Amino acid sequence: MIHTFGFREWGVLVAGVVIAVAAFQFLGQLLHWPMVPGHSASLIASPHVAAGVATLLIGMVATMTVGTLTLGWLRAEAGLFVSALGLAAMANRGGTVGALLRTAEHPHVYLWLLGEMVLLLFVMGVAWQTLILLRRMNWISTIEVVEDPDRDLHATLPRLLLAAAAQAIATALLVQVLAQADSLKQALAAVGVASLIGAIVAHQLLPVATSVPFWIGPFLVGIGGFAWAGRAPGQWAIGVPANPLAMVPPLGYASMGVAGAILGYWVSRKWRMLDDDEMLAEDAAD
Repeated sequence: MIHTFGFREWGVLVAGVVIAVAAFQFLGQLLHWPMVPGHSASLIASPHVAAGVATLLIGMVATMTVGTLTLGWLRAEAGLFVSALGLAAMANRGGTVGALLRTAEHPHVYLWLLGEMVLLLFVMGVAWQTLILLRRMNWISTIEVVEDPDRDLHATLPRLLLAAAAQAIATALLVQVLAQADSLKQALAAVGVASLIGAIVAHQLLPVATSVPFWIGPFLVGIGGFAWAGRAPGQWAIGVPANPLAMVPPLGYASMGVAGAILGYWVSRKWRMLDDDEMLAEDAAD
């Protein structure tokens, strides 16, 4: 994985992530979200909804735009990657799902979390489409991902849907194993690692040239996990998440989940490129 980029590329990418995290941290403090840090794992199921949504929108627009302008030469998804990791600062300020459940008055809070997953997916999709539009208008310059017929499958709708499903299934199975405690660090690490591996598995099976179905996968996992929790809430009143998928807060799926999936996509494409180069070298030697 370390060979996906050179030392210089990793350096500027890490710098971009640090700036994005600082930006979201600053916005959260400036807009006073959350009102009770560590006990507000949801943007819309906790007090001061407007401040949370404003922090999300302003932070994403700023970090994605700046990230794309400065890192678009590295990868087309670089702006989305640094913005997603910046969102981890919001997830950290929000706290665990268990803490949110202990302040809830009804298990319907899971439906709010489900709705938030849909909202975050919509926001991420709009932001991605906006960057594509700006690129087509030549307002920003990024690397265009060119579909290679010798390496990539043509991105038809059925293949994109299958890639997203494969990513979601692999990620969900891994989160089920890795997320075993109501700990924010464990939950974020679990979804990050699961999404990275899930993207590698899905892209190796269906190597389409776009990253979109792979970073959509974590959202599908979150939607499924909270829908499952809504039907079987378990011991919600004492702050026990209903299932491992529901231990990851929505902002966790939108941050570490998306970032892990994008990194997994980059790694898988690099591996396929190296395999093709090795095959060409062997053919030339023969």
